[in-house]
Amino acid sequence: MSADESALESVKGAAGALARWILNPPKDRRRGFEMQCASEFTNMIRKQTGIGKVPHVASFVKMLLENGESVVLGGWHHAVYDIWRELLQDHKPAFYTGRESATAKNRARDSFVSHKTNLLILSIHSGIGLDGLQGACRNVVFGELDWSPAPHKQFIGRRATGSCVCLLLRLRYRIGSIRTRDAGAENRTVPRGR
Repeated sequence: MSADESALESVKGAAGALARWILNPPKDRRRGFEMQCASEFTNMIRKQTGIGKVPHVASFVKMLLENGESVVLGGWHHAVYDIWRELLQDHKPAFYTGRESATAKNRARDSFVSHKTNLLILSIHSGIGLDGLQGACRNVVFGELDWSPAPHKQFIGRRATGSCVCLLLRLRYRIGSIRTRDAGAENRTVPRGR
């Protein structure tokens, strides 16, 4: 999938500084300094990778929506959600992320399940315990990837425990020389009760 590499260019200086601190930490550093820098570096690159993918992911999701499909779009960063909100506003997306109250999340789920909207933008992690989407959708799009495959499996499983066909997309994320984990790909029928 294509990406806007300017998203990474915008953090080139900060990422370089963090990398230099990891490789050559200051002599007066506190305990855990290298781990904190590595964590900040990883988070910065993940966020910018997501931002770089936004226009292309949004175009793909629009294509599905304009063909009458419902879509659960998974992501992680609020900055990415904000851009999706703008690019996909014509489709009146419902949001179930870390920003919404419990009441707003329930409203979003109900709106999607009752087909008042055909787009639910859902945090890969904040949907823990979410139920009721099984019959509402067969398309799951990962707009951002987690570092571990387990959240992807859980994300899909929570949305596809009924008898439905699940379309899982294979999105290879690559920007310049930075490459993140492949989400994998499947197209399968999930039997009832699983």
